[in-house]
Amino acid sequence: MAAVCVAGALGSGRAAGAEPARPLPTFAQTVVLTAISGVVRILVRGAPYGFVRLAGTPTVVPIGTLLAGHENRARAG
Repeated sequence: MAAVCVAGALGSGRAAGAEPARPLPTFAQTVVLTAISGVVRILVRGAPYGFVRLAGTPTVVPIGTLLAGHENRARAG
């Protein structure tokens, strides 16, 4: 058992070329959003900046975040 713990601490445990783990939401606190098409902008409540562009990769945002855009698609989950 100790060898497994040490091996986990030394490396990521993933094979070379494997995809990184997807971020997970926190129940009743965050959601995971991904821009599918178009320009999707988000406004995080309480952030010191305005709307920012949502990346095409899964992004964890707090509940209450506003989404804005026109003719675009975003996926939660």
